[in-house]
Amino acid sequence: MPPTTVNREITCLKHIFNKAKEWDKIESNLISSVKLFEAQDKRIRYLEKEEIARLIDACPDYIKFRNRIIYVLETKNNEVREIPIGEITFKTLLKVRKNPNSAYVFYKKK
Repeated sequence: MPPTTVNREITCLKHIFNKAKEWDKIESNLISSVKLFEAQDKRIRYLEKEEIARLIDACPDYIKFRNRIIYVLETKNNEVREIPIGEITFKTLLKVRKNPNSAYVFYKKK
C-alpha cells in the first residue's frame, strides 16, 4: 500500500478516536502519537486532447524545450512543479517556437 494511502487511513483513525474521546467513549486517544509516513504524492497527469489544444492556443511564439519538461514556478503550495511533455506536445510546441536561444518556454513573468 502506498504511504499516502496509509497516511489517509491513519488520519481517519485519528479522527475517529478523537471523536470517541470527545463523546466520552474512551479516556484517551491511543493512536494520537502515531506518526504519518513521509510521502511525496508525485502523480503524473497527462493532458486530454482538448487541454492540449488550449495549451497550444495559449502559448506565445517564443517556445523552446531542451529537457522536455515544463517548469511551473508559481504554484498553490509555492513549490516548483515539473511537468513532463509527451512526444506529440513536444513536436507541436517545437513547431511554434520563436526564440531558439532561450532555455525557457515562457520567459516573461506573466
